[in-house]
Amino acid sequence: TGGAPARVTTMFAKVRSEVSVGDLLRGLTVHYANDAAIVLAEGLEGSEDAFSRRMNEFAREIGMTASRFANPTGYADGRARVTAADLRTLIDHIRLRHPDRYALYALPEFEWNKILQRNKTKYVHEIAGVEGIVLAFDETDGFAAAVSQVRDGRRVMVIAGGFTRERDRDTAVKALLDAAYSEFTRVTLFPSGVEVGTVRVFGGRSTRVAVTGAGPISVTLPKGERGDFRLAVVYDGPVPAPISEGERIASLEVRDGERVYQIIPLVAAADVPVGDMTARARDGLGELLFGWW
Repeated sequence: TGGAPARVTTMFAKVRSEVSVGDLLRGLTVHYANDAAIVLAEGLEGSEDAFSRRMNEFAREIGMTASRFANPTGYADGRARVTAADLRTLIDHIRLRHPDRYALYALPEFEWNKILQRNKTKYVHEIAGVEGIVLAFDETDGFAAAVSQVRDGRRVMVIAGGFTRERDRDTAVKALLDAAYSEFTRVTLFPSGVEVGTVRVFGGRSTRVAVTGAGPISVTLPKGERGDFRLAVVYDGPVPAPISEGERIASLEVRDGERVYQIIPLVAAADVPVGDMTARARDGLGELLFGWW
């Protein structure tokens, strides 16, 4: 189903034709093919609406807390909202968890149904080191871009929107990429596996658990201003047991005065099973007394 051209862009898949999942993914990623998005959505969840619900569930699971999806194509819909921070979370998730899928964004072109289709993220063709991602436009929000580039072994991501003209967006994206490399530096705060702090646990065999980054924790800071930034471990706690190693339970906030400059997910460094009745009673009493005072 859903093989017909859909709204704006298409990979020209014929109705009732058989298309491999790999080709659908290439059509979706390289050519922004709406027909591919619809076919994948219906194949996975049975309908566009069901797939949209699953998208929103998955978004929450990976930490996209301020966004909502309304359809699988990304077509303009007043119910939809995606923040720049959440978009970065999604892109990082794809890059780290599914590198083979992430690599599709940088494909310069692919051929389907005897039609050669160039990557619609035109910066792939224009700017060295660009890994692609997506360019967008709608009548309400104007022109936007989410672009990743690797230069001299360092990766930078630019997410920008609200431009009334395409050329203004293109100029701004290129300027932001250049500024990111020339005016900012990458600083490693904690190597992979190093404890960042601890968080309180409720009802577990232990009362606290260490947290680390999912990998090395690095931040991009303005050159010459490292001393102005402060770090804080933030979480809603105490965190109820059971807790699984690698589960996201806190965040590391990089603060510039009162402004939160960057938020980095923190994960549990170990499992914390549910405690026995004595431990749970102890924690329950502690919370009750804390509430009185």
